[in-house]
Amino acid sequence: MVAWKLKGCPRCGGDVFLDRDEENRWYEQCLQCGCFNELKDIAKTKEQLIGELGRMCQRITKLEAAEAETSR
Repeated sequence: MVAWKLKGCPRCGGDVFLDRDEENRWYEQCLQCGCFNELKDIAKTKEQLIGELGRMCQRITKLEAAEAETSR
């Protein structure tokens, strides 16, 4: 089954269809200009974002601790 994003092409503003290839990976392709983008796996992207968020929280905690020490 193919899904459509009307006027979703980043290159020409044309209509983009979403589908899977032979290896079951998602991609989007513009019907007008042929612009092709492979879409990332949502589960992997979620894991990467959670890891990045954890690292950012650790940095913030370290900065807050250093700021508290300098203000004493």
